[in-house]
Amino acid sequence: AFALMLALVALWGLDVSVSIAPVWMLVLMVFAGGVTWWLLFTWAVAKLRGRVKEGTLLRLSRIAGVVVVALGIVLIVKGIMSL
Repeated sequence: AFALMLALVALWGLDVSVSIAPVWMLVLMVFAGGVTWWLLFTWAVAKLRGRVKEGTLLRLSRIAGVVVVALGIVLIVKGIMSL
């Protein structure tokens, strides 16, 4: 969503450093990014639905869990170190 918002800002030539862009435009860009992400994600899931085995999904789920826990630990350590 954020990447699409930045792309639209660049495409429409909104220079937020000179003047404040209308809030409704930024809200629209965030909404468009979220909708685009959701549509692409659901399309990919629909295409891969029958091709991915249960074991592969279990491995991907575990990898995602490890990544989330690792990022959480990093953020906690950074927070403690900045005190």
